Amino acid sequence: MMVKVTRFFPLLVSILIAISVLVSCTAKKNYARTAYVSEKKITSLAPVVVPHDSALVKAQLECDSLGRVYIKQINTLVSKNVALSTRLDSVGMMSTTMVARHDTIFIPVTSTSSVRIDTVTVYANPVKSTKLPLWQTLKCYFIAFIILVVICGVIYVVITIRKRKTFINF
Repeated sequence: MMVKVTRFFPLLVSILIAISVLVSCTAKKNYARTAYVSEKKITSLAPVVVPHDSALVKAQLECDSLGRVYIKQINTLVSKNVALSTRLDSVGMMSTTMVARHDTIFIPVTSTSSVRIDTVTVYANPVKSTKLPLWQTLKCYFIAFIILVVICGVIYVVITIRKRKTFINF
């Protein structure tokens, strides 16, 4: 009789553990997962370097029979960022003034960065009372009883193995 009980003891323990796992308390989790993309627009000024500008003054001069020099034609070629003024006074002096504007301009630039955000919202069920229902109480007692049976079975197997060793040694 002793041999039959100890032979099926591991099977009995595994069945009891499987039943306790299947009957054990489980909590339901209510949650909602939401995902959205957050876009952030940033407007800033970006510097753009304008290349250097230049101006050109062309004058066509003529001489008369008396050796005097006359200006027949004056052409001025000016690029976009240059202000050029040419002046000829009564004494015969020609003066040219060139003013170059700043060579860096700033352009407004809008950059967009997007980030994906995942959120999980957990909804907790409101607790109506602190006392467990009858079926949960019975489950807890059943699990405690199974644990007690397993502990007693382990102690019983250890004691029987020790008794067999002491009989074999004599």
